[in-house]
Amino acid sequence: MTKNKETYLLFTIEHKFLVIITLCLLTLAPFLFKTTVLVKMDKPVSFDALGNATNINLPEGEVKDCFPNNDTGEIGKWVKVNGYISDIAKLKFNPSVAEVEKDITISLDPITEEYDPKTWNLEITKAYEAHAKIVVKKRPIVAVVDTGTDQKHAFLKDSLVPGRNIVDDNNDPSPKYPDETHATHVSGTIVMKTNNGNVVGAAKPAALVMPVRVLDGNSGSCSNIAKGIVWATDHGANIINLSLGGRYSSKVMRDAVNYALKKNVFVVAARGNSGDSKTHYPSGYKGVIAATATGIKDGKEVRAWFSSSGGDNCVAAPGAAIFSTIPGDKFATYSGTSMATPHVAAAAALMIAQYPALTVAQIRDLLLKNGDAVESDVHIGQRVNYLKLVEKTAPKTDDVSVYDFTEFFEIAWQMTQDWIALIPATSPTSDWPCCTAHICDFHPRNGLVYFSRSTPTNMN
Repeated sequence: MTKNKETYLLFTIEHKFLVIITLCLLTLAPFLFKTTVLVKMDKPVSFDALGNATNINLPEGEVKDCFPNNDTGEIGKWVKVNGYISDIAKLKFNPSVAEVEKDITISLDPITEEYDPKTWNLEITKAYEAHAKIVVKKRPIVAVVDTGTDQKHAFLKDSLVPGRNIVDDNNDPSPKYPDETHATHVSGTIVMKTNNGNVVGAAKPAALVMPVRVLDGNSGSCSNIAKGIVWATDHGANIINLSLGGRYSSKVMRDAVNYALKKNVFVVAARGNSGDSKTHYPSGYKGVIAATATGIKDGKEVRAWFSSSGGDNCVAAPGAAIFSTIPGDKFATYSGTSMATPHVAAAAALMIAQYPALTVAQIRDLLLKNGDAVESDVHIGQRVNYLKLVEKTAPKTDDVSVYDFTEFFEIAWQMTQDWIALIPATSPTSDWPCCTAHICDFHPRNGLVYFSRSTPTNMN
């Protein structure tokens, strides 16, 4: 036998041996290796004082994580289960299991561009004019569900409220890595204020930011994002900013978004930076506003080249070359629909600040119909105009139909120790819902009739 034939024979034997070993490993892998999946039970999960599930039995794996808020809705049915691949595959046959899905990872894809002036986004949206005109009756909380936020930043710290680190399960949502700058930039777009006062967050006069760290570095799991949404909702957020997204839909994230919406929490998410019209999530979920991005080209505002488009839930906002805060008392210019998203969140914050009784549906409707047109060959929605929105939601004595009377009652109670509703004196009292009350005063300066609950009568 020649040397070449011997070498060929040895190679053939080794090759077959490797093939056999590989096939054996593939066959045994499901019994040797573990994996983690998200499982939705057919009924809400109950928990003990330590947050351990108490009313489920999953022989296919071990419950490693859950949403311990004892919610009786859809989000309260989810748990994270770890087990051998062979056992996990059997979950779909368990009669107490409604759904099983992989815990999808979502990654950020920042873009860098430079424009002048650095305040172009504030000027084109008429932020300065809106700030001068707004009457703040409430400081809404915007939860930035994202990477860690620099809570010591000199131009942010006065506008932050306590948040949560979902990734590490603690109360410090600060950045963990040097490149973890995304959330600090997003937060600054909403509430920062520089020393000269010229560069400010779009909702600086009104909003507060709640940092919720769900991304570890620049990526994170859908389960952590969902937990962040739920945590923010349960801890007082009025608006949830999701400057993140991906091509694949996650059922657990969908249920978390629905949980927030049902609690009247406004949700806005980035439309995506792929420049196409394919659906992204969570911006593709019903009830969520999808933020598309605009930029400047040849001196004119246009759709940013990277911005995805399409969908009847789109609202455009500046998203190219946005100047904002990053950790370490520094600043940077970033681009992306991630940067457009906090501009839309800021618009919602300004509206809620001036008229706290607005519902999520009303905010969505106002945003979709009261912006400015932007040149685009595809649908990106109207671009936010803060002044229009502030003027639209400003309380008017000639339009009492937009008032929430309970809000006036609370104010009046502080002033006069009685419940009062304000109605234009010229209005036919039978048209208003609170008119089975007693007229106690007339205000000649603003033409309002004051109604008191103390002597209810029929005013017809």
